[in-house]
Amino acid sequence: MRRLRHILVGIDASPRARDALLTASRLAQRDGARVTVVHVVQTFLAESQWPAFFSLNWADAHHRALAHAREQLNQAVAAIDTDAIDLQLDVLAGDPATLLADLAEQRRCDLIVVASSSKGELRRLVLGSTSEQILRHAPVPVWIAGLDGFLRPRKVVVGVDLTPEAARVLDAASRAARAEHAGLHVLHVCREPLHDNIVAFVSADQAAQYRHIFLGRQQQRLDALCDEVLGSRRPDPLSTEVHAGLPNEGIQDRVYALDADLLVLGRSSRTQPHGLIGQTTHKMIHATPGNALIIP
Repeated sequence: MRRLRHILVGIDASPRARDALLTASRLAQRDGARVTVVHVVQTFLAESQWPAFFSLNWADAHHRALAHAREQLNQAVAAIDTDAIDLQLDVLAGDPATLLADLAEQRRCDLIVVASSSKGELRRLVLGSTSEQILRHAPVPVWIAGLDGFLRPRKVVVGVDLTPEAARVLDAASRAARAEHAGLHVLHVCREPLHDNIVAFVSADQAAQYRHIFLGRQQQRLDALCDEVLGSRRPDPLSTEVHAGLPNEGIQDRVYALDADLLVLGRSSRTQPHGLIGQTTHKMIHATPGNALIIP
């Protein structure tokens, strides 16, 4: 992830909006970026869609909703120190995911920042279909601020596979780690090399030997990827690991074991959220109490 110039923050009325604002403020001060904070009001049904017996002044309801959102936005921003950053506030009506993705492209933003809830589940802004739309279609990386996510990360974990797309994700994770002066742990989780119905027909020693050789070759490929992508510009410290198991479970286990506070994942490769949007994506994002960074 390159030096940030423009950060887009999407907030709602939840208490966790403060974490997204603090995260964006810290990143903006670090890189000298400007920040646009957007409170999106969900679009009302068209007036013609309301039941005939339900009396509603459409224009008045729309105006009041936007005014209330503006008040909430001002209160959220007033609660943090924003004197040191170039800040713009917007209240818009529409679909949150669509508007955030469109705004990020129109205003040439480098990053979208949103917040997760205190339970680690993504709030309304990035929950369910909205989460899928943002993570699938955002033209820029999405930074999800978790519990105390506004604190500077000390340990970054990046989950990569060995497809060509992994180089882009690894490069972004390395840049993020170096910018934060944090250590980087590069993790490749692959499925067990021997299926259960094959293990039954080989000895335990043969199975162990084959597994050792397979994981050793995967480790060599991972180290070669790091050499190719990172070269001499490596975060310090840097470590690599190959882990056998299911990708989402392996990533979660290692994030907890390493006490990582920033999890970086790619969006497009087969072991990353693009093909696993839904429970698996949320599980991997929830694996860290800090932040998650999704790379398009």
